Amino acid sequence: GGASSLIDTLPVFAHGLWPLPRSTSVLVSGCVPPCTRLALYQYDFATDSLRMLVEDGGRGWYAPTGQLLFTPQAGGLFALAFDAARGTTSGGAIPIVEGVRSWEFTLSAGGDALFGIGEDGNRETELVWVSRTGTTEPIDSGWKQTFSYPALAADGTNLAVSVRSPDGQAHLWVMRIGGGRQKLTFEGFI
Repeated sequence: GGASSLIDTLPVFAHGLWPLPRSTSVLVSGCVPPCTRLALYQYDFATDSLRMLVEDGGRGWYAPTGQLLFTPQAGGLFALAFDAARGTTSGGAIPIVEGVRSWEFTLSAGGDALFGIGEDGNRETELVWVSRTGTTEPIDSGWKQTFSYPALAADGTNLAVSVRSPDGQAHLWVMRIGGGRQKLTFEGFI
């Protein structure tokens, strides 16, 4: 609804941005060159400031229950108490699920999680739903691939995900939850 503006003052190389609810800030996954480790930051548009939240945080999401969920580069899913308005964390990080790959997790607006799990050393994973009660259920038990960057539609009925083929190409797929999937790209890399 307003004019766009270029943010060129980030002192980190950003790998991903995720909005925070009712806020003038976003979560930023990024690194300071030479980029040996990703960290999770909060960038505030109003003050043009960047604050580190998690030193080893590959990606991060705000859970409606007041936690910052994050996936460190080594994998796994952790939760940390987080006040989004103040941009502060409290307490220690609590491990939630082992085996979650850093770039294979997403959180719906309603708080349901979807992520890829897999054996160490095995690049293929399976996408599973996890409810707030901790119950897991495969999205499609017959679809095991090398997934990255899953994104759920706000209503939870569709999933977009990057799928890497054995030749190294990555393509965008859309899956309708409860039935059917469709490849959207056929050439190049995404």
